[in-house]
Amino acid sequence: MPAVRSIRAIVAAIAVVGFVLVPVTLRAAWVERKQPLAHALFVPKGYEASKKYPLVIVIHGNGWQGNNNSVYKGEFYAQHLAKPKIQDATPHFIYVPQCPGGQTWVGSPWDKGAYSVDKVRLSDSMTKMTTVLAGLLKEYSIDQDRLYVIGISMGGQATWDLVCRNPKMFAAAVPVCGCGDPSKAKLLGSMGIWAFHGSDDPTVPVKSDRGTMAELEKADIKVLRLNDADPTETPKAKHVYSEYKMGHNVWDKACGLQRFVVPWLFAQSLAANEKKADDAAKIDDVTLKQWSAPYRGWHYWPEPVVPEKPHVPGLDKFQNTDCPCVFQHYCSCGNKGRCIGLITSKNL
Repeated sequence: MPAVRSIRAIVAAIAVVGFVLVPVTLRAAWVERKQPLAHALFVPKGYEASKKYPLVIVIHGNGWQGNNNSVYKGEFYAQHLAKPKIQDATPHFIYVPQCPGGQTWVGSPWDKGAYSVDKVRLSDSMTKMTTVLAGLLKEYSIDQDRLYVIGISMGGQATWDLVCRNPKMFAAAVPVCGCGDPSKAKLLGSMGIWAFHGSDDPTVPVKSDRGTMAELEKADIKVLRLNDADPTETPKAKHVYSEYKMGHNVWDKACGLQRFVVPWLFAQSLAANEKKADDAAKIDDVTLKQWSAPYRGWHYWPEPVVPEKPHVPGLDKFQNTDCPCVFQHYCSCGNKGRCIGLITSKNL
């Protein structure tokens, strides 16, 4: 079995061979199912097939394995997201899978931290989890621009695993005290991520999440770092990292900040995220002239001299300048085209 499998490929396979799920009563309540793995599904009140609804996956941590479908009753975010006031504001599905007994979500030990998804095959439990997800996407009218995932501890590792293997599928993820593959961080630029970790976590090393945040920043993806600080309002940033001086139970913070996490989560969508990325890549003529002005009239002989990090006003706010480009123009200096102006955009 290849290490990386696409959920969209599973959806296509289901369309060919068919997929049978246990019938459910469409009401605002939890529905328990057993196949192909135990899971609970919350169907929003007044569900209409003609409308599109977001879906949130809540992935449990170690100790909840089995097939008794009790997970959703004890998972904070599963219960919180089902509250009438949250559902009234944003009607959505909640999918809570249960890892089979004796198994884990990911085939790499969490106490070792970071791992490569290219070298660790998709686990049987994750295969079944994603198969159910693919079936739900086919069975219900779910907005595939607004798929979200929240996971704690072993579920946090599963969250990272899921998004690293499917970087273009989810609008946002909230991995709490988990670990993943930092080398895939650059693929997650269009996805909202709010990660939580304790600096003194003895169970899942914080190094993995720190590495992922560092890799995001190396890829010129901005990360709002909230070290030992609670937000005072819902972050507008797409990538947020909250690290607290505490142990593995950083979920206390993640759950305690639900009043910020939930609206941040639902503010993300694939379409909106991609539009922001496109908008960030555009430079208007006024800005272009302002940024290139300090470099007009420069000439080089015999070699070009362009600073690695040009001091251009406003450049720090532009996210997609990973390399400078130059254009040539003629001027009165006599160098016939060897004068240059700097355009701080790889897209021009």
